[in-house]
Amino acid sequence: MLEAQQQAAAYQAALDLQWLLTSPCLLNPAHSAWQSVCLTPAAISQLASQHAVDLFAWLDAQLRAPTVLWQWLQSDWQRSAHARSLDNAMPWPAPRLGRYAEALFAYFLIEGLGLRVGRNLPLREPAGKTLGELDLVWSSPPTPEAPTPNSVQHTELAVKFYVYRSSAVAPSPDFIGPRGQDRLRYKLQRLKQQLGWSTTPIGQAAIEGWMASAALPLTSLSMQPAQLRLPGRLFYPWGQQAPDVSPAWQSLLNPVHLRGFWYVLPMAPNTSFHPAPWHATSVARCPILADYPDLRWAVLSRAHWFASIDQAQPAHAELLTYDGEAIEAALRAAASQEYRGHAQPAEVVLLVAALAQGREVQRGIVFLSHA
Repeated sequence: MLEAQQQAAAYQAALDLQWLLTSPCLLNPAHSAWQSVCLTPAAISQLASQHAVDLFAWLDAQLRAPTVLWQWLQSDWQRSAHARSLDNAMPWPAPRLGRYAEALFAYFLIEGLGLRVGRNLPLREPAGKTLGELDLVWSSPPTPEAPTPNSVQHTELAVKFYVYRSSAVAPSPDFIGPRGQDRLRYKLQRLKQQLGWSTTPIGQAAIEGWMASAALPLTSLSMQPAQLRLPGRLFYPWGQQAPDVSPAWQSLLNPVHLRGFWYVLPMAPNTSFHPAPWHATSVARCPILADYPDLRWAVLSRAHWFASIDQAQPAHAELLTYDGEAIEAALRAAASQEYRGHAQPAEVVLLVAALAQGREVQRGIVFLSHA
C-alpha cells in the first residue's frame, strides 16, 4: 500500500474506532429483554473511567496519532493470518467487517485499558464438535495488589446493517440484510443464544483454558453478566417519513439508532420505473432535499461502512463527489467496474453518502437492478 493510502487507512481506522465505541446501540437499552445486556456508549465511557481512562480524550489521541492503531491492526492481522495460513498482508478494508470491528474493540481493551483479552474462543463438546465461539472475554491482569482477577467479562460484538422492507414492497415487513442473507429477528435469536454460552460448562471450560494460557490465576471463576455491543444502521425506503414499522419493533429498537435510506436504481439509463430518480423526487416527500438543496453525493467503498464522511478529515479529503444529476451515472459506472469480468448478478448493492458543505448528513444503500 502506498504511503498516502496507508495514512488515509490509518486515519479511517481511528475514525472507525471512535464510531464503534460511541455510536448508539441498535436495540433499546431500556427494553425489558435487553436492559441488562446492551453495552451502551455511556457504559463504555464508564468502563474506561474505572481504569482511569477518559474515553474521549483517548479517542482524540488516536485521531492525532493513528499510525499506532494502524500498526497494531497490521500486527494483529498477521498473527491471525499466520494461524489460518492466509496472506500476511492485511487487505484494506479488512475482508470481514465483523472481524475488523472485533480487532478495533480488542485494541481499545488491550491498549486503551490494559486488559487481558481472549478472542473467538472455540466452544467444543467433549467429543470435539465445535458449537460456536465466544467473541471477546476479558479481565484485568494480576497485580501485587490484586493477584487474582476479580471477575471475567464476556462480550459479544456485532455491527449490523439492515434494510427495512415495508409492506409496500414485501409480503411481510422485516429488517433484511442488504444482500438478503440475514434477518434482524433471526440475528437477535442467535445473539441471545451466544450470550448464554459463557454460563454453560462448555463456555466456562473455554474461559478457564484461555485464562490458563494467558497466565491469569484461577481460584474461582466469577463471571459478570454477558454484554452485547450492537451498533449499526437501519435503512428505510427513500422518501418515507413514517415507515410502517410495527409497535413491537418500535419498542425494541433504540429511538436514536442510526438511520439511512434505501433506493432502487435500474442499471440501464432512461429505464421507466417507479419511484422517480431521487433528485427529481418531491421535496415535500423527502425532507433531506428541502433541508439541503445543494447536496453532493459520494459512492462509498467497503472501507467506509462505519464512520461518517467529513471531507475536512485526511481520510476523506480525496473522496469524489457528484451533484444530484451525475450521481446515478457514477453509481452505474461503479457497479459495472465492481463486477467487470464476473457474471453480473440480478442486483448490485452500493453505499452512498449525501454531503452538505463536505460533511455527511445522510447515507443510503442503492440497489442497482438488472430487472
